[in-house]
Amino acid sequence: MPRLVVFDIDGTLTDTNSVDDECFRRAVTMVFGIDSEGVDWMAAPDVVDSTIAAWLFSAQRGAAPSEGEMTDLVDCFLEELRLAHGMAPERFRPIAGAVGLFEHLRTAGWHVAMATGGWEPSAQFKLEAAGLTDPTVPLASSSDAASRAAIMELALERARVRHGVSYDQIVAVGDAPWDVRAASALRWPLIAVGARGPRLRGVREGCVLPDFANRAALERALASALAPLA
Repeated sequence: MPRLVVFDIDGTLTDTNSVDDECFRRAVTMVFGIDSEGVDWMAAPDVVDSTIAAWLFSAQRGAAPSEGEMTDLVDCFLEELRLAHGMAPERFRPIAGAVGLFEHLRTAGWHVAMATGGWEPSAQFKLEAAGLTDPTVPLASSSDAASRAAIMELALERARVRHGVSYDQIVAVGDAPWDVRAASALRWPLIAVGARGPRLRGVREGCVLPDFANRAALERALASALAPLA
């Protein structure tokens, strides 16, 4: 029975929510000349980097950013992350239990994929900084699609192609309201990880974990996970 776990990255595998947000806002100011301080990303059409960037630009300029402007933003954002890592590498630490997690799940009979609302270059940098790089794990990102649900579906498709199977069970793992919304839209079971997991609306009882340190608890949650309540 082929089974797949699809992980978010920021806040789920890497403890990078704060530094990611700071660097993204700085890059938007530097490249677009837009002050996004205090802007709530939940107001965007979807909480993925490409859509947030286009939404911010269009709100200020009345038009979509050009391909060149978006490329410059991605490059600037990545450079800001590199600078932040150079000054404080501890801000890019893995979530407890994330190191070695993929191998553990494979041994337990699960395939693994990643679906992030970040761009692919920045996602790869954060994974590398946290010691979680694994080129065998399919990854889909905001470089591929403009909505979180579409990114998750693409991660599933890439896992299907890599392993040559169709999955009988798919479980998403995330840490934020937008992960819950996407899992609900796809009708995928979801496990919420991290400090804000207990506060996420719609997450089922037994589907919240503080981190991945307790592997037995994770396996129990994966076996019993249900789709979020609408």
